[in-house]
Amino acid sequence: MSAFEPSTSFCVARGTRVRTRAGEALVEGLRVGDEVTAVDPMSGRRVSTRVAAIRASRRECLSLRGTTVTMECTTDHPLFDPLTQAFAVAGDWALGRRAQVLEVPEDDDEALRVVSVTSDARYVTVHDVFDVTVEDALHTFVANGLLVGDASR
Repeated sequence: MSAFEPSTSFCVARGTRVRTRAGEALVEGLRVGDEVTAVDPMSGRRVSTRVAAIRASRRECLSLRGTTVTMECTTDHPLFDPLTQAFAVAGDWALGRRAQVLEVPEDDDEALRVVSVTSDARYVTVHDVFDVTVEDALHTFVANGLLVGDASR
């Protein structure tokens, strides 16, 4: 099931690079008010938005890998599935229910790219994780080059 529980915290692992106006920043270094990049998955439009909230905790994570991307996140973190054009929980990729993610090139003039998930970690590791909420109504940000949803999605 890909429904999101409002009480669940959707997190990315320590070391995740989040796209900002000034380049990439580690998620653990972000602060409320920092500018990050939000993306409209349908148009590819990128906008700057501010971090509205960030929480830290320790949770179990999975690792998804594509030819050009890697993402370590909680199984309930929302990722964009370009096939269904909707956000779904990362665990769907680990279970083989979904096969592609949306990569956001650093150059704003480049189109968003569909990337196949070529492998996933079917083991669980515990990481320091960070739950990010942004101000923009898109409720997205770019993490390790992938389009992901924020905590309010």
